[in-house]
Amino acid sequence: MFFYLSKLLYFIFNPVVWIVAVLLWALLSRNRKRKSALFTTGVLLLILFTNPLLINLALKQWERPYRPVDEIRQTFDYGIVLGGMADWDADHKRLIFAEGSDRLMQALDLYKTGKIRKIILSGGSGRILKPEEREASFLKEYLLRMGIPPGDLMIDPLSKNTRENALFVAKMLPQKDVSCILITSALHMRRAEGCFRKEGLRFLTWPTDRMAPARIAGYDPGETVIPSASALEKWNRLVREIAGYAVYSVVSYI
Repeated sequence: MFFYLSKLLYFIFNPVVWIVAVLLWALLSRNRKRKSALFTTGVLLLILFTNPLLINLALKQWERPYRPVDEIRQTFDYGIVLGGMADWDADHKRLIFAEGSDRLMQALDLYKTGKIRKIILSGGSGRILKPEEREASFLKEYLLRMGIPPGDLMIDPLSKNTRENALFVAKMLPQKDVSCILITSALHMRRAEGCFRKEGLRFLTWPTDRMAPARIAGYDPGETVIPSASALEKWNRLVREIAGYAVYSVVSYI
């Protein structure tokens, strides 16, 4: 039930839905004053959510900052990689990587440089209509083809959300005091670390695929005032993540 509720909430908290709803209401309204007010509100929302400076400042506050590699002064037992980075193309029988694949690349780098001993891939299907597509299983096959030894790979192919990531991974580990590096996007790290701490695990966070730029160039019109379609998408992802974090807090998942 929570899985389906989360999908509904993601739709509700989509800024594009807000803008379309207000403008549609304006179009259908017969009251002139209300129509004018709604239209103005819709335009202001569009300006707000397409402004690149505002979203970059907001992301800077929410995303977890990157860590320098030299902070890792030991070899950790496991690198826990959360899913949400790849889809299976059934027509062409191939794995298609998305923007979030930086977390897998970072995990491979940590593994190859001796920072982690084993990789745990956690992620089932996040789709309502394709529950049989298990992301972790596809990723495991990919890494095996890349030469990673089978004994250094563990998978959780069943989890559908962040709470289940933490629950299922905790059950896989021999004991909770093993050392781990938690690897997921900078945007998602707050919620992920809350869930994994709830399970009593000990870990270092390793944020990846950051959306905010390293530096905000205030003199660049492209980063301050020129409307951007990508800013709208970033707001969508940020608002959804904040809403998800809030819901997880209310139901005591974190």
